Amino acid sequence: MKRLVSVFLVLCMMLSCVAFGETLDGAQGEIMNEVSDVASDEVQTPDEPTQAPVNEDDIVLPDMDDDISILPSDDVNGPDPYRELVLLQPTDLIGTTLSETSVRIGWGSVAFATQYDVYRKLGGETSYTLLGSVPNNRLYYEDTNVVPGQVYYYRVRAVNVSYDGEQAKYVYSPDSQTLPYMTLAKPKLQDPRGLGADTIRLNWSSVSGAQTYEVQMSTNATSGFTTVRTDLTGTLCNATGLKKATGYYFRVRAVRVFSSGEKFYSEYSNVGCGTPMDRPELTVVQSGNNALLSWPASSGATGYIIYRKTGASGSYTLLAKTGAVTSFVDASINLGEVYYYFIYSMRPVGSYNCFSLSSERVYFTALGSVNLCAVRNTGKQEQTIDWDTTVLGANKYYVYSSTTMDGLYTKIGETEGTTYVAKNLVAGTTYYYKVRPVRVFSNGTICYGPWSNVMSQPESGSLTLEGLSAVNLSAGQDISGGYVGDVFSWSATVSGGSGSYTFKYSLISLSGGSPIVLKDFSDGYTSLPAGKTSMTTTFTLTLTENYINLINSQKYAMQMEVRDSLGATTAMYAAPATLSEMNFVAPAPVSKVVNKTIRVGENFTLDHGIYTEAGDVANIEIANTNSAISLHDNVITGVNNGYATLLITSKRCPDILIVYNITVGYAPLTIASVQPSASKLNNYETLAWDITFAGGRPNYNVNFKVYRGTTVVVNSNRTETATGRISVNYQPTVAGTYLLEVTITSADGQSITQRSSATVVSNYTPVTVVPSTTASVTNRNLTWTTAYKGTSSVIRRDYTLFRDGSVVATEVGLNNLTFNYTPTVAGSYILRVIVYEANGNKIEVTAPTITVTQGGSGTSGTGTVTGVRVALRRGASTKYGIILRVDKGETVTILERSGSWYYVSYKGTTGWMMAQYVKAN
Repeated sequence: MKRLVSVFLVLCMMLSCVAFGETLDGAQGEIMNEVSDVASDEVQTPDEPTQAPVNEDDIVLPDMDDDISILPSDDVNGPDPYRELVLLQPTDLIGTTLSETSVRIGWGSVAFATQYDVYRKLGGETSYTLLGSVPNNRLYYEDTNVVPGQVYYYRVRAVNVSYDGEQAKYVYSPDSQTLPYMTLAKPKLQDPRGLGADTIRLNWSSVSGAQTYEVQMSTNATSGFTTVRTDLTGTLCNATGLKKATGYYFRVRAVRVFSSGEKFYSEYSNVGCGTPMDRPELTVVQSGNNALLSWPASSGATGYIIYRKTGASGSYTLLAKTGAVTSFVDASINLGEVYYYFIYSMRPVGSYNCFSLSSERVYFTALGSVNLCAVRNTGKQEQTIDWDTTVLGANKYYVYSSTTMDGLYTKIGETEGTTYVAKNLVAGTTYYYKVRPVRVFSNGTICYGPWSNVMSQPESGSLTLEGLSAVNLSAGQDISGGYVGDVFSWSATVSGGSGSYTFKYSLISLSGGSPIVLKDFSDGYTSLPAGKTSMTTTFTLTLTENYINLINSQKYAMQMEVRDSLGATTAMYAAPATLSEMNFVAPAPVSKVVNKTIRVGENFTLDHGIYTEAGDVANIEIANTNSAISLHDNVITGVNNGYATLLITSKRCPDILIVYNITVGYAPLTIASVQPSASKLNNYETLAWDITFAGGRPNYNVNFKVYRGTTVVVNSNRTETATGRISVNYQPTVAGTYLLEVTITSADGQSITQRSSATVVSNYTPVTVVPSTTASVTNRNLTWTTAYKGTSSVIRRDYTLFRDGSVVATEVGLNNLTFNYTPTVAGSYILRVIVYEANGNKIEVTAPTITVTQGGSGTSGTGTVTGVRVALRRGASTKYGIILRVDKGETVTILERSGSWYYVSYKGTTGWMMAQYVKAN
């Protein structure tokens, strides 16, 4: 009877367990439907399914067959006494923000639970990850690895864990409902800035994951804050309607609202203080050689702060604090230098210094002055104004004129040079001129320099020179037969201009198109009679030199230049006279000019044809050479880059002249190619560039610059004595894009630059350190082996061994491949190796940790685990922590035995296991 009652009770309990399980499953189904109704593209609301079956990898749990299944009756531990225990689902999940990177997840207590497992996943992930476990007397878990702005989903599972000796028994509850949670980073509030008499501008940093921002304001730095804005989606706003000379304190926090209505807030930002002030308007003008800064008084300000930088690439630095005054003279400037200025309005409020928004940046350059040299009548109704020099920093000159000395001057034009021509003037009117240099910036800013002196000039008729003609030498007449003592005359009519005239005359060449003065025949200007507005004069030339060495078939003429007393000049030349063939004593070759261009090292033979009669010899004179050529037996050789002139005459006919104009140059300097050894490679591999160049004059200076990004990592020079192929090698240690810039300069001044790049695609270290094991026992030798796969050579290896952070052994200055050490104390051993390469690089690596425990008697072999989920511990006692659990039937390697414990290795992990649960093989 008693046996029947027991059977009945067991059946009732089994039925009740089944019914209870169905109820829980039904409840979970309702939750799943409720969550799945949320739109999948809702950003703020977690799109989470509820608990999925364990075998769908939703949450990775220990093998349930080993945890709660009914064991065979002959198992060493007997039937599982916990198979009928049922744990309820944890409820009342709640999240609390501890900081930007940590949250606390809490829940209600579950009867019979011995611990709670907490799981987490990110939005978009398909499975949960176990964060950790807490004991049953702790109903919360602190997640300290949270990224602000990221939505996380949490679940909790109650667990009953019991142990039979070293074996573990697990019973799990269903998963809790999902708790979505997030944290937000604290915004950083910049200093509030005054923007007007009743306005303050606020600006803060953007927060990842935030939808809106909430702004609070107070007139007290530590209390009394009230919310003034809750709908801000950006990071900028203006607070308006404020009182002047009053300090206002602000703080901001970020807000995220899920579609369920749940709100998440960041911490409040730092407190910033501001007061209403006008934004100043800055003006900078030149005052003497100084900069005069001025601005209107700013409402609410008690002082001003001025900042300045020099040049576009400079940095702004504090220049001055002015108090309540509204101007400042900057005397620490240089003429022609470009400066940039801006200012803040300022007012102290309590312990804060409050500022306005800064003024616009103002560009400024102080300029020197020019000195007017002359105003000349240079044409009909036209005057030319000249000044002495260009002004440093100026890029234009504005020209102004007036018809009275002290009248209103009007800008009539601008120029970039030192001369300006004023046109369309009124005859007989005196004009006054002055000039000022200016600097015009690209943004339209104009800086004005000081005024020049004033100069004036009456407008008169244009100075002209007419009718220049030869009296006894008509156009085209042959003058090649002229000799010393011959007299030639020309006459001309001069009119216009002012005052008296002076003149000079010259022999010019017209063969090149434009007149070229070959010889002046008067010593400066010769005066002509004064007081005439028009006159005809005749000037004569008596040859004092033999000019028959002029080249045949070129055009020559006489030129007369006239200047009046105000500096106006004009010139003209007589009709050209064409030289005909000269009268040679012998029928020699025609006189000629030969223009020849050769390269350095090139030869050519003179072809002058002087030797037409017996006894005739060529006289060769090098008139201009600069060591550009060498001459030997009528053979010309190019020696150096430059020019040379040869004058060749005949001994029998010295009037013959042949001119060789020789240009000597080097071939253009070129770089044919700059090729890297590879377009992509690993760091610590050698990156080589081959450069091929030609041309130019030896020797060659070669500059190499290697850039990583914008940083120069190599800058070196070397000299090459000849053209051809050269190489540059570099071993990068950091991934990135590397650019070679090679500049080659030849001895003749030619220079050329070319670039080529390559990409280092991975961070690779050529040094590895491998320990002999990752776990060991005391009094057993440990060995670490280093390997080097770099392209350089190793000159030294330094070893430093740490036990639990303290140095226990070193080996410095040697080059051993291995390091050995026998520990006598248990602990965590880490070896640091520093490898020194021959190329100067230093590479530091750290080996994996070796865990050393206290050793016992030695043994060896393998064993089979006979217990269920047997603990692998850090030491030979139950007081040591569990590393992991090993399932029944697994094979371990037995390393040591100490009393009733084995020191074993399991899948690369070593630890201690009770010998009674391991059957030695």
